[in-house]
Amino acid sequence: MGFVDTVVVGRLGAESLAGISLGSMIHFTILLLCLGTVLAVGPLVSQAVGAENNTDIRRYTRQGLWLATFLTPLVMAVDWSAIYWLESLGQPPEVAAIAGEYMRAVSWSVLPFLAFGAIRSWLEALNRPLPVTVIAVIAVFVNLLGNYIFVYGHLGVPAFGAVGAGYATTLSYFFMVCALIGYSLNVKSLKEYRLFDKWRAPNFTYLWELFKVGAPMGVTFGIESGLFMITAILIGQLGTVPLAAHQIALQLASLSFMIPLSVALASTIRVGNLVGAKAYASAKHAGWLSIGLGALVMCVSAVVFVAFPEMLIELFLGEKAATTEIEVAELAVKLLALAAVFQLVDGIQATAGGSLRGLKDTFWPMLIGLISYWAIGLSVGYSLSLKQGAEGLWIGLVVGLAVAAVLLVGRWNRLINRIVREEDEGSLTQVI
Repeated sequence: MGFVDTVVVGRLGAESLAGISLGSMIHFTILLLCLGTVLAVGPLVSQAVGAENNTDIRRYTRQGLWLATFLTPLVMAVDWSAIYWLESLGQPPEVAAIAGEYMRAVSWSVLPFLAFGAIRSWLEALNRPLPVTVIAVIAVFVNLLGNYIFVYGHLGVPAFGAVGAGYATTLSYFFMVCALIGYSLNVKSLKEYRLFDKWRAPNFTYLWELFKVGAPMGVTFGIESGLFMITAILIGQLGTVPLAAHQIALQLASLSFMIPLSVALASTIRVGNLVGAKAYASAKHAGWLSIGLGALVMCVSAVVFVAFPEMLIELFLGEKAATTEIEVAELAVKLLALAAVFQLVDGIQATAGGSLRGLKDTFWPMLIGLISYWAIGLSVGYSLSLKQGAEGLWIGLVVGLAVAAVLLVGRWNRLINRIVREEDEGSLTQVI
């Protein structure tokens, strides 16, 4: 949906594109902090599924929905206050204004977004990913329709310009969560879990365990997304053209990243299911398979970025790529070349992290992210940006992701081998 928003708004010019780039980056960084916490429903429910414990399946999912409710005001507070402090970050005033209004528009999508995350994690842990996929695909077209209505003004609705993309996103997520709840209530085999029967007050024992596993996940998501947010803010200080080019390259990279991210989510569920069933050798196989698949997929997208950059950029700028926005297009080509490099390591670090979450190992990946993305990646990027501008910051992204990939794979290898070895020796300790 972010890809669709960028393609639609890109037709309005570099200023509008830069505005939603800045606004969406800040909004989704804060949102991912919360989403990562809610997604703890996945590994906890998947292990309960492996252990055939229906009570825990229901309770963890319900607490995930409570957690989504509690976290929503935090994100909305940031969205509604952003318009007052964005310009102080050194952004062009006109870009900051668009970004602030966009964040207010998209803030109404927070609760449905987080609730959808909790329910989809429950269904995926039950090995039912297809309904989530179908609903998400339909939502892309709902989003496209929303952009047509709110961005350009149709069906009696005024044209909101770039800000309309925020309203389109909100419409999409309300559709998604309502459709998923409707599916859950009407499928006979899901009724045994009684997820929506006799709704009760929060169970703080289960809520705390969910938070304990999920908070490091949320911080990890936030650390990685925060690296891209700070990068966008620093690029914004270089001007509207670099920020618009950055948005194009980042949206293409983010779109291709959805595949290894999906593999990572599947790995969390499969590893969790197998660990819950005490099939540790099979869990090891599933984790390594996901890491290899993530690397393979990203190799393909890297080749596409290098071979067809102009064609990809025209999706966003149209005829402007060869006329008024030629500077944006030229810089975007250079950034896409760097994006091709970090595709491979990004796929590896994402799937390795997903496998570790299946073991409920979330604290050490959080520390690895902090060191890799911020202490190393951002430092390298900022230093290089003093002479190389936006390209220097993107080199920092490559370095940070590469370090994370090496450390996360190393952590997975050590931990899963220890579990399998101790299980074979009959001395398995509480390491999961």
